[in-house]
Amino acid sequence: MRTGILLACSKYAATTIVIMNKNTIDISKLATLPVSKKLMSSIEKTGKMLKILHLEDVSSDAVLVNNQLKKSKLDYEILVVETKDKFIKELKDFTPDIILSDHSLPSFNSHEALTILHETGLKIPFILVTATMSDELAVELIRKGADDYILKDRLNRLASAIQNALETYRLKRAKEVIINELISSQLHLKEAQAIAKVGSWETDLQTYQVRWSNEMHRLYGTDPDNFEPSYLPIQSFVHPEDREKIDKAFKHSLNNYGSNRIEHRIFTLQGIEKWIEENWSVTRDENGLPISVIGTGQDITQQKIEEQRLVDSELKLKEAQALSHISNWEVNLVTSVHTWSDEFYNIFGVNREDVTPSAESFLSLLHPDDRSNASERVAKAFQTNEAGS
Repeated sequence: MRTGILLACSKYAATTIVIMNKNTIDISKLATLPVSKKLMSSIEKTGKMLKILHLEDVSSDAVLVNNQLKKSKLDYEILVVETKDKFIKELKDFTPDIILSDHSLPSFNSHEALTILHETGLKIPFILVTATMSDELAVELIRKGADDYILKDRLNRLASAIQNALETYRLKRAKEVIINELISSQLHLKEAQAIAKVGSWETDLQTYQVRWSNEMHRLYGTDPDNFEPSYLPIQSFVHPEDREKIDKAFKHSLNNYGSNRIEHRIFTLQGIEKWIEENWSVTRDENGLPISVIGTGQDITQQKIEEQRLVDSELKLKEAQALSHISNWEVNLVTSVHTWSDEFYNIFGVNREDVTPSAESFLSLLHPDDRSNASERVAKAFQTNEAGS
């Protein structure tokens, strides 16, 4: 019997099986939900509903996440696990389409969960859903491969984050299919690599001879006629801070039967810094011994620049609001979920943990003489769709 929380919600009906230690939660009255057309476009080819693996050790938080998803019109089933062993098991048995993960759990954390996911070779989105997280930690996790992060008091953004992550991965897969079809034909290999900025390489583990495609040479700024790739010269191009992790990843892959992936920095022969994504697999003989490694390298520098720009813009917004003492708030008119910015809490002198954003909470923070006028002005703004102050 599977241990965890399995919540199944479809466009026709909803059923719930809840088994989590000794605590049983009754969620038998899930609403009937229509299917999101945008989301179904990402999974309709598989003929199954979206499978979400939720790493969470607090049952009440798991229920909150599920309740939020019920409002989103997603066609899904969600399995909640709370330990490292269960997480590893369900990655194989449950075969999820996406992972939602709390950051800190009793037995391990999101860093380890993300590493485990990458080691399996599964190419599925990983979204952090946590109570608190510093900007520095969020940036670090995103750089390590997390696709997004959402605070638990801002769950109204969860459904759109899931849809965006799935759509991004769908486009990646479509791109990979196109590239693979081109690569299968030697006639179009160079064209495919140049279009996608993807180079290919192969290492013979018997002779340790390395072969690069022309696009790999272009990525590194080398000339195929006078540069012969081999382990030490290639390592010299790699950013000093990334050399050890590449070495460990390659050695680990020799015992890994799945696909392998790593992102790292290089300095080209011309001294230009680039971000490269490497994907590779190991070919084995009839005894299972590794004999060669075949992989690809792709220039993802622009993607990394855009990621950093997004992070910087978020940080600048928070800093600007703090300096000017200007806050913002948002109300989802469909779900009635309220969201307050960090500076909103600072201006009103309340802690995020002590108050739940709502119209009632907002009015309670105002001077009694101002509450009636504020309520009327907000209501008028909603009715007329005009800005108020």
